[in-house]
Amino acid sequence: MRSNLLIAAAAVLTGCASISTPDRAAQLEDDQLCRLAYDLPRGGIYGHRQNAIARAEIDRRGLMTAEEWTLAEGQMIQRGMSECALLASWGIPNKVNRSVGVWGVHKQYVYRGYRLSSYAYVENGRVSGWQN
Repeated sequence: MRSNLLIAAAAVLTGCASISTPDRAAQLEDDQLCRLAYDLPRGGIYGHRQNAIARAEIDRRGLMTAEEWTLAEGQMIQRGMSECALLASWGIPNKVNRSVGVWGVHKQYVYRGYRLSSYAYVENGRVSGWQN
């Protein structure tokens, strides 16, 4: 059920973005592309060709490292990984709380499960911690 909701949310949040060509993938904003990344390691809502195009574009932009792709495939996160890799690992959050100050941008990603909630903390585009 949760994966169906995430798939639907990904389609809505990306404006039902089609990534059928490299040119179309290149037109997506980083956050749109990163939101699609959650489905890539799992076979996703797109076919193999679209997944390859999306991953190639993420790699071209340097949004995720090879190590981060490996972590995403196992739905794991680590301190210092990119915000894009967090989205690829844990998917689209239920809510994002954001604060901006002289220190930069801090975000709290809220993932609500059936019985438990998980939180991931991002500072200036990098995962700084999490709690379950």
